[in-house]
Amino acid sequence: MQRLEFLDLLLRRGSGIGDDLAEGRDADALVRESLIWLVLLGALYGFAMGSYNGFLGQSWMYSLAAAAKVPLLLLGTTMLCFPALYVFGLSGGATIRPKPLLAALLSAQAVLVLALVALIPVVLFFSTTIQGYRLVKLLHVLVFLIAGLSSLRFLRGVLRKADPALVNNRRLILTWMLLFGLVGAQMAWMMRPFIGRQGEVFAFARNIRGSIFQDLARTLIDLLAR
Repeated sequence: MQRLEFLDLLLRRGSGIGDDLAEGRDADALVRESLIWLVLLGALYGFAMGSYNGFLGQSWMYSLAAAAKVPLLLLGTTMLCFPALYVFGLSGGATIRPKPLLAALLSAQAVLVLALVALIPVVLFFSTTIQGYRLVKLLHVLVFLIAGLSSLRFLRGVLRKADPALVNNRRLILTWMLLFGLVGAQMAWMMRPFIGRQGEVFAFARNIRGSIFQDLARTLIDLLAR
């Protein structure tokens, strides 16, 4: 499978990939190609994300750090949440094997990073035309939310073909999607900063106390109070 052909496959076939997984085909290729594109495109979005303050002084270091962190964030969240989906899926009547399920999850993550990269021009436009670190931070949260919803829709379509018993268990799927979002959000908080304030000395990591939800609440309160 050629590299660019794989992206075309994701965009054009969509849920049809589930037919191949149901028949035991292409799981290895899907895992391999999805991992490659998740790392490459995730790093590309991370680089654009970290370029908020340009490349003067130490600002360029945020771009390199975010380029490494975004793929790690997505891979880490997937690996943490994969066992829960598999085990609870089996208890709910699913029959899908681990490798096809992992292939479905990683291909959905490849769709997510494709959506992120497609939104880079929008991100750069707003990042250069609006003032305020907090607003830019909320912009990235919104972009990840949009890309995440696109990815989850793709995943449901694939699983509907690969294992209808799994995706028809709506309570399980919705609970797992919520779990995935919460884990991803908190992991992003632990890996911060992805962007730096203007004139700030570069730091690869910060104190991990607190949670993303407390920070978002403070950010919204500060913005509404102005």
